[in-house]
Amino acid sequence: MNMQQRFILHLSLIPHVGPVAIQRVCSLQKKENLSSDEFYQWNVSDFQSRGFSEKLASLMVEGLADRSKLEREIRLLENSKYALVTINDKCYPDLLRHIYLPPPVLYVRGSLESLSEKSLSIVGARRGDYYAREVIHSIVPSLVENGWAIVSGGAFGVDAMAHECALECSGKTVGVLGSGLLRLYPYQHKKLFNRICEKGGAVISPFPLEQEPTKGSFPARNRIIAGLTKGVLVVQAAQKSGARITAQFGLDQGKEVFAIPGAITSSLSDGCHALIREGAHIVTGPKDILDVFGEKGDCKQESKELFHDEPLKQKIYHQCKNAVSIDDIVDVVGISSDQAYEYLFALQVEGHIEQNFLGLFQCKTSRRF
Repeated sequence: MNMQQRFILHLSLIPHVGPVAIQRVCSLQKKENLSSDEFYQWNVSDFQSRGFSEKLASLMVEGLADRSKLEREIRLLENSKYALVTINDKCYPDLLRHIYLPPPVLYVRGSLESLSEKSLSIVGARRGDYYAREVIHSIVPSLVENGWAIVSGGAFGVDAMAHECALECSGKTVGVLGSGLLRLYPYQHKKLFNRICEKGGAVISPFPLEQEPTKGSFPARNRIIAGLTKGVLVVQAAQKSGARITAQFGLDQGKEVFAIPGAITSSLSDGCHALIREGAHIVTGPKDILDVFGEKGDCKQESKELFHDEPLKQKIYHQCKNAVSIDDIVDVVGISSDQAYEYLFALQVEGHIEQNFLGLFQCKTSRRF
């Protein structure tokens, strides 16, 4: 770790000294051609003469005088073999660098090389259900095939589904945590985080290694999730939710925002429908996303490949080769009406089947994907 990295890390560890102050210090350093060592010699008046308040100047002078937290953090980094990337480093993610007030430091486990210009955030409810899983498995494979990396927050529900689907497709995925890397949250996803790193992705955090998750850390994490990517896809979200906050950060940062429509009877559809009303791109298949970014990737998949791990869904789809009623499907497949409707609804949303004028279900002659 070079002296400049140590300096920025040290500033980030001083309580109540945030990204705004650190950015001002870095700008001042560049403007006056100062070395990082020189700031350790400054007193309160030196900072005040450059426009810093007396309170902030005192915090920085006192914080820089105490190197105990810095040395402890460096030892933790060395023992864990995790990397530290600062805002001044060339390997700092370019998309994130250009948002308003990017995080001054990122702790990294794994490889940031997967964070190319073609990265998409996928977020949604922790209570994400079967429908969310179906949507993700119908969209992510085509994105991965077209070279896109998937970014999410590592949480239960939609986040985990997005990470896992990307891994199943041999794609790259990045998890952004709301805690320090030595305080994994949720801890139950430790194996998932290991797999992400083993498969060429990364788990990153803007927080000190041993920081526990707090209520305030998740909005900061959501802002980074949006900042790392070209767009944000919301799969399922309540009206008031972290996923909607992430989407708003995306809008504020000039990113493309996408939303999946859902059942009007589900509270998990409210957030997505609100985003669509506010101008988010409605998504019914991967082509809707690729089109926005000017890509014409081949999004067609044979049903055998698409449903290879879902034999019941494959069987229902096969029945729809010829127009059939819900009763026909219940009798032939041997499932309840509720199950049949659930599968049929998913197949319709995914663009595989449709209802004709008689209300019978049939495969589309030209599917979206």
